[in-house]
Amino acid sequence: MESVTVLWSVSAAAAIVLAVLCGLMWLVERREIAALMLCVLGVATAASAYAELGMMHSATPEEYGAWLRWYHLPVYVALIAQILFVHFYLRTS
Repeated sequence: MESVTVLWSVSAAAAIVLAVLCGLMWLVERREIAALMLCVLGVATAASAYAELGMMHSATPEEYGAWLRWYHLPVYVALIAQILFVHFYLRTS
């Protein structure tokens, strides 16, 4: 296995661990929506890493384009989760 694949897999695993821990924190204290947003951010980051791996290993431009189209969804979810995290953590309006 290539070193880049290993590093991307390790970063995705770290994001999933973050998501699980923040999800458990949210289950304990349901009023902390910021923890839920960090959970969503971790899942979106892991999905982004999976799509990036697919793009790295694609053999044709069409396959790369398909992976790139699907890459936009977790990036959008991650952006929204970051914005909502700042909103709920800092209690801004």
